[in-house]
Amino acid sequence: MRIKDKIYFKMTLLVIMLLLNVSGLKVALGGLEASANTDSLLFNKQYYQLTKQLSVYKLFSANKGWDSIIWNNDTLVLNKITATAGILRKRLQAEGYLLKRKNLTLDDCSEQLINALRLFQLNNGVKETGNINKQTITALNITVTEKEEQIKDNMEHWKTLPADLGKQYVFVNVADFSMKVINEEVEVMKMKIIAGQTFRRTPMFKAQLSYLIFNPTWNIPPTILKKDVIPVILKDVSYLAKKHIRIYKSDKQGVLSEVSADSVNWKKISASYFPYQLIQDAGSTNPLGKVKFMFPNEYDVYMHDTPSKGLFEKEEPTFSSGCIRLERAIDLADYLLNGYKEWSPKEIENAIKIGETITVRLQKQIPVYIQYFTSWVGENGMIQFRKDIYNQEKTTY
Repeated sequence: MRIKDKIYFKMTLLVIMLLLNVSGLKVALGGLEASANTDSLLFNKQYYQLTKQLSVYKLFSANKGWDSIIWNNDTLVLNKITATAGILRKRLQAEGYLLKRKNLTLDDCSEQLINALRLFQLNNGVKETGNINKQTITALNITVTEKEEQIKDNMEHWKTLPADLGKQYVFVNVADFSMKVINEEVEVMKMKIIAGQTFRRTPMFKAQLSYLIFNPTWNIPPTILKKDVIPVILKDVSYLAKKHIRIYKSDKQGVLSEVSADSVNWKKISASYFPYQLIQDAGSTNPLGKVKFMFPNEYDVYMHDTPSKGLFEKEEPTFSSGCIRLERAIDLADYLLNGYKEWSPKEIENAIKIGETITVRLQKQIPVYIQYFTSWVGENGMIQFRKDIYNQEKTTY
């Protein structure tokens, strides 16, 4: 999305609110600008920015919001004068993405209309195509009242976070499927993530990133072992060898010793009875990929690489069992170890090639926030909305 289109959107909001002649205009417009210094704030600045954006959506509500769009087709490429273009134009005008223009017929499918749609898609977590599809219509049909409630819910959530998140920190937004690194209030890195499935949700918490592991082994967790792995093994024991998974038994002192698959009486094994521990070797079949990032917490959740890169392109990448898969994990490792004499990008590459499991402790721990926000104000002052994938809005935070 071009910068001039984003500027156009902000200017459109200003003009619309002027036309509405609302006395609270000054307060509403404040949401388009950065908040005050965090030193003077009781809550996180996002709380105040959303408060002001809520005023904007109250103005839209006072102007009767917008009508739902009835849509039966799969996808429509906007490239000519159509009744659909007219319906879309009215909808985007109602939320401030377009101004009414006397010299343009309602059904004209102009470049400006397509760009406004692309910007709407970008701000609502829909793939930015400039075309109409089912996902876009679903987002367009969210009512102004629903958006007001969404903003209020997220305002309450933002109140639970510190006003100052720190000089440097990692911020994961599960609802946005994104991870970003902030340093001195500047976003220095951002990438896609894969989050927990709806029945194995990624939890919300704060922890301290303290070390990373190259070529990690995988201690298969009890839940995954019981529900996913044991049923497969009972059908085909050779699965263990194919996936380079070793079997370990613990003695009374908790010391692990490896046992062979042939020594296990598999007839006695079930999902509810498995007195062993399974550990998968590092390598190409390991779901943790080439590196994992550890921030000890009560949920045993961490961030890691993945060999399944294609899943990042899915519309709702909720495929993990709670941990966070990173799109460009090596880039994060390079960033965290920047300045470490023995860990240049070339040294990291060599260590991964060798395949030995290596733990690297950070000289300074970094705060990690694993959060779930479906509404916030972006750095460009534009409000963002995302689907409530876990259906947990209106939760008391």
